Amino acid sequence: MNKETKDFLMGYCKSNGYEASEQGIKEALRDRYVIYSETLGTYPRWKGGFWVVAVNEKLIRFNWTIGDFSAEEMDWEFDIDSVCEVEKKAKAVTVYEKIK
Repeated sequence: MNKETKDFLMGYCKSNGYEASEQGIKEALRDRYVIYSETLGTYPRWKGGFWVVAVNEKLIRFNWTIGDFSAEEMDWEFDIDSVCEVEKKAKAVTVYEKIK
């Protein structure tokens, strides 16, 4: 995570009742409404990918994992370096559908 994003999120944490730490950032991000998610890998008992949440005027992306067990039970730790600011982009997708 770059310094600008970290400073922004630390300020958000301080003014919204979260601890001003990496743990506080993790909790604050997980408490936000997910506006976009993408699965990057599916495994027998869990999936990994990223979420995008809105924090005030910024869109923040971070890696996540979800499955039958908690992240901690799977020895997965929150990757603070995965946190970054993103912007919304529209992309065109072509699909081919059966006609007969």
